[in-house]
Amino acid sequence: MVTIKDLEIEGLKFRIGIREGEIVFIGFPAYGANEKGGVEWLEHKMNDTVKRGEDPLFSIVEKEIDEYIKGERKVFDLPAHHYGTPFQKRVWKEIDRIPYGCTATYSDIARAIGCEGGYQAVGNAVGANMISILTPCHRVVAKSGAGGYAWGMNIKRRLNLIEQSPL
Repeated sequence: MVTIKDLEIEGLKFRIGIREGEIVFIGFPAYGANEKGGVEWLEHKMNDTVKRGEDPLFSIVEKEIDEYIKGERKVFDLPAHHYGTPFQKRVWKEIDRIPYGCTATYSDIARAIGCEGGYQAVGNAVGANMISILTPCHRVVAKSGAGGYAWGMNIKRRLNLIEQSPL
């Protein structure tokens, strides 16, 4: 079972999902049942029951995200688990290497994982990241500018503004 909780920190609304002591979801959902980040969407993606509830890890997540938003934290110390294909996991691992306050292009990621020219596949993997902020997909940009963001460009801009990184 995935236990979820909605948090609002410094005006940003988050939904956090925890399964067996690990974070499996951090997003900025519209909170509709079938929309990205909604309960039914999560049940489908996680292939598991999703329930609202409490977990001791929620208070730690809230503290670390609050510190991040205030510019006091650059690295998270949270247990997390990615569910995805081997290719997606390679992309996410490379995204984890992008330093705080920096950006990399989809092409940079593709090249780094040995998939030269695979920027579209990388873009799809970036969009499938279920642990936003922890795996900082907001740091991945297009060659021509900001690119897209699964949770909307306002959120991407806000996260990059927190890190004072260029878009």
